[in-house]
Amino acid sequence: MIIEIILLGIFVLYVPINYLVMLLSSLTFKPKIPQAKGLPKVSVIIATKNEENAIEATLRAVRRSNYPKDKLEIIVVDSSTDNTAKIAKKHADKVIVDRKSSKAAALNIGVRASKSDILYFLDGDSVVERNTIRTLVSGLSADYPVSTGMLLMRRGKALSLKISRIQNVFLFFLIQAWLSRFAKTNFVAGRNYAIYKAELLKLGVFQDVVSEDINLSVRLYKGKKMARYVPEA
Repeated sequence: MIIEIILLGIFVLYVPINYLVMLLSSLTFKPKIPQAKGLPKVSVIIATKNEENAIEATLRAVRRSNYPKDKLEIIVVDSSTDNTAKIAKKHADKVIVDRKSSKAAALNIGVRASKSDILYFLDGDSVVERNTIRTLVSGLSADYPVSTGMLLMRRGKALSLKISRIQNVFLFFLIQAWLSRFAKTNFVAGRNYAIYKAELLKLGVFQDVVSEDINLSVRLYKGKKMARYVPEA
């Protein structure tokens, strides 16, 4: 009985403690984001595999961004066996089908096909807010050639989904905020980040490993290149 009471107390306190830590982290470590004088062209690169149930919502959200339409290029590199490519062609500027590609190889295909100086990477089942791309681009600078944003789980009515969403925010926000404070850099979480194309090419683009995003983060850090965390994005 005592153990059950302790577990219940931990559960009840978990949510408010999470919010308190997030609030303190936000107030203490919120970075100052420089505003870009002019908005440059951006290539949005998405590697997909069997995302027919999600890709349309993803691409529609990108098209609804408040980034100038004439400065936004959407590239989808698809290795699906379903209708992902067919759906993507309705909304993307380029759809490249290569069913043999790993994710890293697909991303590299997208990089080579891009025509912009700035690249923005997104997953096929992710939805951006209207200000996301614009805010991330504004976070780029000579000292910070990479800017990475917040990742949130989808909303749901079930209590378990709500708790998971809060837990996800807590862990991601806290880790990134403290990294900004003490390491002066952050890790790239595979999606929702922007990088100068020249910087990525200098690093040698994506390597075909299990976690190409963590691998990129390590190579950036070894090269003394910083990644700015932009929780507003």
